[in-house]
Amino acid sequence: MAKDNAKAPNYPVSQFAYSQLVVAFGCLRSLRQMLVVDEDDNSANITSGPYGPYALVRNALDSTACALWLLNPANSKLRVNRRVIAQMGENHNAYQFRMEMAFPAHQWIRNYTKMMQEVADLAGIGSVDVKKLKIPQTTAMLKDLERLHEDPDISWLGAWQLSSGHAHGKQWATLMSNELTEVARTATDLGAAYGVTVSYGSLALVLAATVEMMKVACERYTHLATAQGDVKGA
Repeated sequence: MAKDNAKAPNYPVSQFAYSQLVVAFGCLRSLRQMLVVDEDDNSANITSGPYGPYALVRNALDSTACALWLLNPANSKLRVNRRVIAQMGENHNAYQFRMEMAFPAHQWIRNYTKMMQEVADLAGIGSVDVKKLKIPQTTAMLKDLERLHEDPDISWLGAWQLSSGHAHGKQWATLMSNELTEVARTATDLGAAYGVTVSYGSLALVLAATVEMMKVACERYTHLATAQGDVKGA
């Protein structure tokens, strides 16, 4: 990635990708701390609430998808272009927050956009109007990256959709992949009341997909960081 970073030294590809992966690993570390594990010589019991774990998995998927999307192109100019796109997305989000908080915003975004245009021009990535750049939605990223996913039990997009459903308290996700226990004497012709507990099988499924994508992203990062010259795939 030395060539990438040299093209835009103040917005290095490596730093942004690394920061996204740090977020992903931090989410999974927090997930491990959230789970209550009671072990003895013969068994291990895991206890968790039904919603919190999926929010952390979803965040890990979001961050890893962004890192892999950034690193995936074989061409250095395309990776630098995506770094500029990612920064414009950051700037837009910061602008929206500034507007909400009544912080100085209009001149700030104009100055930042002008600076990013200079970054793009100096990077030599071709004729780019940074005002027209827009980072893809996570759904589009994951659909594109799925070709890198070997022998999946669940697609990366599917894992993200299910995790997002749980993280946002969507009923479809609860009914589809949590453990439901009918509350005694609540059944009627119209339905019944149920207790909800996390399905560790479902959680393990999306977690395995997340870890696999993190592995692919880390391998791509390592390859680019150690590649010599502008060879294919570097």
